[in-house]
Amino acid sequence: MSLTKYAVALLLLVHVSGSIAAGDPASFESFYATDSSISWAWVAAGALVAGGVVLATGGTASPLVAGIGTWVGNMMGLSGIAATNGGLALLGGGSLAAGGLGMAGGAAAISFTMSLVGGAGLDMAVNRITEAQQQQMMADASARMTTLCPPVNGEGSDAYRAAFEIVNEFKICEESVDVDAEAFHSAVKEAIQVLKNRKTNEDIDESVKEDTLLGLLYFIDNDYLRAYTMATLAIDQARSQGQDMGLAEYILAVSSLYRRTPNYPEITRKYLKNALLEDPKNPLMIQLLSIYTERSLLAVAAGKVPLAETSALLDVLGDPHLKTWQARVALILLPYYVDTARDLRRRLGDLENTVNPVLKKAPQTLARIKELRGEYEEILLSGKTLIMALDAGLDRLIKENGFDKDQEKGIRSLMAEMSSMMSETANNTALSAWS
Repeated sequence: MSLTKYAVALLLLVHVSGSIAAGDPASFESFYATDSSISWAWVAAGALVAGGVVLATGGTASPLVAGIGTWVGNMMGLSGIAATNGGLALLGGGSLAAGGLGMAGGAAAISFTMSLVGGAGLDMAVNRITEAQQQQMMADASARMTTLCPPVNGEGSDAYRAAFEIVNEFKICEESVDVDAEAFHSAVKEAIQVLKNRKTNEDIDESVKEDTLLGLLYFIDNDYLRAYTMATLAIDQARSQGQDMGLAEYILAVSSLYRRTPNYPEITRKYLKNALLEDPKNPLMIQLLSIYTERSLLAVAAGKVPLAETSALLDVLGDPHLKTWQARVALILLPYYVDTARDLRRRLGDLENTVNPVLKKAPQTLARIKELRGEYEEILLSGKTLIMALDAGLDRLIKENGFDKDQEKGIRSLMAEMSSMMSETANNTALSAWS
């Protein structure tokens, strides 16, 4: 079944406005607010376009934007230039105004990456990718994805202010700003060097803010392992002072996905949840969820995280303070789950129904069938979380986003397909137990 009707799922994260006062040195407030009377919602409005597309690729006529169109066009059953043009037409001005380009762009890059490593199901060959290859693949893909904005608050130590002034010159997260990506990244590296060369700061608050900024700059520069190290240092110091540290925890959560063996459920339920709950009205929420969802699927593509574990993100968004986002993210993940379940079921059928009796009874075949069946059941079990979230929130999404009848029908068809596979597996399990 074509995914044409579900491209809309990638455009669901909508703008949330608000204002906030500066706070603890590792918090979002400390970096993205100037004073309580000034709204910083513009950061969220501009970040997905300037940070995620213009910054990474050099302009609106970039390969990534064309890739978005091609990817969506392929879902429409088109190919070549027709796919690019058709997809870009589907992602028209209304969708851009809704702030959906960043998520669509990230998902396009993810889909492309996943196709390179064997599809949504991921074959056994992926498990033989070396750590260096994994890191390089993730780094290359990440360079084309949504990124965090540099800070808008210049208050801090001398080193902080010096680094801030270097990157602030570019105003990359303001709307309609044409950014020279190469020049900006050179500036980021220069700001990083300023902070690396700073003297030891005896003031803990200033030290925390410097470390957090350094982690943020490494994050923007696509150096996630160093971003992880600096975020860890900032968190350790902030925790000793009993301070909020949402930005540092968010950097740590995303950067953890690039480490050798990330514990996705723990990272998501601990660090990401803490970061999001620091301020559930955070106007950066669209950006934060876009980035984390993109990088989560990238970690799946690299073989670092099983797709089924991404349901932990839905668990976090089940918190009453974050509930409004749960169905939206579930709808973005649903096509990946359905596609993976289809692929696993097909491969199971190929192995179980082979006509070659020698292959059918071979220990390797039986072991692989057992492995695939376990993966399939795990996907369906985690998929139940998605279906529950959509059952509770789809009507609201349809109303809020103005989905037409065909779009609604397509979404419900995907849900029905996932539910059908879940019921079929449950019935087979019950029958086997009875027998």
